[in-house]
Amino acid sequence: MININGANAYTGKETVKRRKSIIWPAYIDATLTRKYGRRIPKDMAVPNPTIEEMEAAAKELKMKYTVEKGKKYPKTWFKSEGRIIIEETGRKTEIIKKLALTISKMRIEKQRIKESEKSKGKKAD
Repeated sequence: MININGANAYTGKETVKRRKSIIWPAYIDATLTRKYGRRIPKDMAVPNPTIEEMEAAAKELKMKYTVEKGKKYPKTWFKSEGRIIIEETGRKTEIIKKLALTISKMRIEKQRIKESEKSKGKKAD
């Protein structure tokens, strides 16, 4: 956009820029209140997410990301949990929701695999 005499004009040369969004595990933690950092509704959030799960979810969603382990979220300064920096277009809240949904799906799949392995083990006995 170019500002011409106080009015905005579209030049057609603008490109969509990817913004860097810092995402902390607290943003998607269902065990935390909004006061302590949760950013999405509790029913969409995941209990006690780890930075490894967030990294796996970002990889599955094919997002560009950087993981910084050992960083401390200011509201929970006593925990060294880390953060993930994601380069993505769109709203930060939508990115957080996508990550939470993907982590939830990954946990369900992991649980199914464990249960199927248990049932195979019992049949062999």
